[in-house]
Amino acid sequence: MPQRYKCPYIDSGINFFYNEIRVCCKSAHKTVGMPILITYDNFSIDNVIQKKKEYKERFWNGDIPQECEGCLFITKTETENDDLAFGYIDINTFINCNSQCVYCDCKNIENFKEKSIYSILKQLCDKKMIKNIPEGYMQFAGGEPVLMKDFEKIISLFVKNNIDNYLIHSSGIKYSKAIEKVLKEKSTRLVISPDAGSDEVYRKVKNVHCFKKVLENMKKYVKATSKNPKSSVISKYIIIPEYNDSVEEILKWYNISLSLGIKSIILDVEMNWYKNNNHTITDNMKEMIKTIQNKCKEDDIKLDYYESLKDWFYKN
Repeated sequence: MPQRYKCPYIDSGINFFYNEIRVCCKSAHKTVGMPILITYDNFSIDNVIQKKKEYKERFWNGDIPQECEGCLFITKTETENDDLAFGYIDINTFINCNSQCVYCDCKNIENFKEKSIYSILKQLCDKKMIKNIPEGYMQFAGGEPVLMKDFEKIISLFVKNNIDNYLIHSSGIKYSKAIEKVLKEKSTRLVISPDAGSDEVYRKVKNVHCFKKVLENMKKYVKATSKNPKSSVISKYIIIPEYNDSVEEILKWYNISLSLGIKSIILDVEMNWYKNNNHTITDNMKEMIKTIQNKCKEDDIKLDYYESLKDWFYKN
């Protein structure tokens, strides 16, 4: 009997990328590329379901696709999952942004044209193909989601269909009433990544002069969560060699985050640098991480890690 495998994203994931529909947006794997469900031109719910069934069957039979090799989210299993609904929804169709982060790959994409996926999402909702699951989410990332033409419309669709869990990545530069609403009413995690503790370093990393505005908006978003314990504003720091990789800078960021009322933070290492350095990190990065770990314990702050650091901890 073959070894059986499962992946939560193969089971329940769909990623609306800017040029095709994929299974997920995870980067914690060895190879280039990610499993593709379908192109937008050929979209139909039946075709998506069929492709999803094929991936699930391959995992069940121990045949892990090359695109998934080495991914930390794959585990062994003895139980087959027949549910075909989606609980991990990634919306990465929009790549334009009001920031120009040095680590962002979106700025290298040429001839981008914004597409609307509202009608696709409505079809999935009408067919009950989107559901709430433990640890699931409706994630907005890619470029700056609040600049999307249909951002508020999509949020309203999900709220109308009783979708509870939202994970929104924003630059924090433009304040959004739609984000404020779900922070107040739903289980929502809003991730804003200043990647700096000073205006000078922020400008080096982001190539815009908006540090003060971002901090002001983060404080307003934190206030929106004050009566909803299910929601949180999360401050994120991506360690980028030669830009913000100092203990002094990350401590400045940590202290500023706490001064805004932040109770949850995320650390990561710049993805392309991490992959190009054989999935390892420097001693200086380890010192930065250890420093923040100790501070979080002292101050009772929730600490999490994104893909590169999750992968590193998983392997070490």
